[in-house]
Amino acid sequence: MIQVVEQKMLFYIIFFAVALIYSMVGLGGGTAYTAILTVYKTPYEVVPSTSLFLNTIVSLISFLNYRFHFPSERKFLISFIFLLGGGGAILGANLKLQEKTFFIILGFALVSSAILSLLQDFGMRERIKFKIHQNLLPFISFLVGFIAGITGIGGGIYLSPLLIFSGFPTKEIASITSLYIFLNSALGFSAKFLKDKFDFNFALPILFFVILGALIGSVLGSLKLKPKFIKFLLNLIILNIGGYSLWRGIT
Repeated sequence: MIQVVEQKMLFYIIFFAVALIYSMVGLGGGTAYTAILTVYKTPYEVVPSTSLFLNTIVSLISFLNYRFHFPSERKFLISFIFLLGGGGAILGANLKLQEKTFFIILGFALVSSAILSLLQDFGMRERIKFKIHQNLLPFISFLVGFIAGITGIGGGIYLSPLLIFSGFPTKEIASITSLYIFLNSALGFSAKFLKDKFDFNFALPILFFVILGALIGSVLGSLKLKPKFIKFLLNLIILNIGGYSLWRGIT
């Protein structure tokens, strides 16, 4: 009995730590939430909805702290990015997949997001000479939202490097991505909830620790404390879990 309680507390503490670290850099943490739920053998039908639910709350908290950096002069472009991203999230959330197909897509999403995040941490803006025209961002956003709706990943981990390659100032990216994650996650979760693919009793205890971590992390993040080394280790873990998910889907 004591061992079971200890395992549950460890489970919740992991979510607390992830929410704290990701909210410090303006991300929701959906990539890590999905990875953790996968490792703990959570039924695959409720993995995306649980992750999207947690992502919605964390990203909202992050946006409230970063909202002062939101670029008001690009509202038209950003509105289309959000609109098409949200449409993709709803479409992806309503897509019914077989278990193996889900894990293949999830594995690809986790591996690619971890690689993108690692590249971003190593200053890819300076190292990679590549530019994305800003007019293409809404259409790419639709694809990102679609993947987000399927897997439970909010999509900010994909949008962030796209904004970097499009020339957005660094200080604006956390604000844009946190709102993007919130909208995608909220729409994707709503679609999953309406299909009765959500377990409140399972998600609510996790939510308490996630909110606590997000509140602390977003405040620390606004004070310019960036735990890059810890985030680097998290991305390595997610990379391995992504490989495990691919293997689980293929075999």
